[in-house]
Amino acid sequence: MKEQMEALRQRFESELQAAQNSEAVEKLRVAYLGKKGSVTELLKGLKSVAGDQKKEMGQLINQLKRQVEEGIAQQVEKIRAAEEQAQIASAEQYDVTLPVDQSEGSYHPITLVQRQLEEIFSSMGFTIEDYKEIVTDYECFEAVNIPKHHPARDMQDTYYLDNGQLLKTHTSAAQNAIMRKYGAPCGRCSPAGASATRPPTPATRTPSSRWRA
Repeated sequence: MKEQMEALRQRFESELQAAQNSEAVEKLRVAYLGKKGSVTELLKGLKSVAGDQKKEMGQLINQLKRQVEEGIAQQVEKIRAAEEQAQIASAEQYDVTLPVDQSEGSYHPITLVQRQLEEIFSSMGFTIEDYKEIVTDYECFEAVNIPKHHPARDMQDTYYLDNGQLLKTHTSAAQNAIMRKYGAPCGRCSPAGASATRPPTPATRTPSSRWRA
């Protein structure tokens, strides 16, 4: 049996060197380690070995089995690396030193419409006023007659910062500040800007379409 195992080992090494793709290696694995493989048949044949030799033969067969498994694993990795390199070599090549296209994008449609409206109001004699989006509690609520604990705060009392300020929840905060700045009557136009509300409105900040003149 030792001579049989040695011949099997040499034959495996020769066939392994000839297996140059994944399909061939898989066929080789089945031929040696499958249910009816050569190494499997050796293990099955241990039952006919004399008792005093069975332990030694079993160790030799298991050693051969490990060699076959390791050889197949190494060949699989070798083929995988070769296929990967072939893909890299055949991939489309790019010259990374070429200058990139740095053309600028375009403005959002809402921004374009806002600028058009500002031009219209400016042509009518209005002054365009913008306002900050982070305001104080007074500017957002109390200055527009919404004191603490007022029911109207329920759907707006949110998005506070650590310093007590909050994201503007409605456009009146800007209108109120502009009115106090210029007095009445006021010939100014204020884009509403962004306002933040709490769920069920999505937790995002979107430009409002409301304008006040």
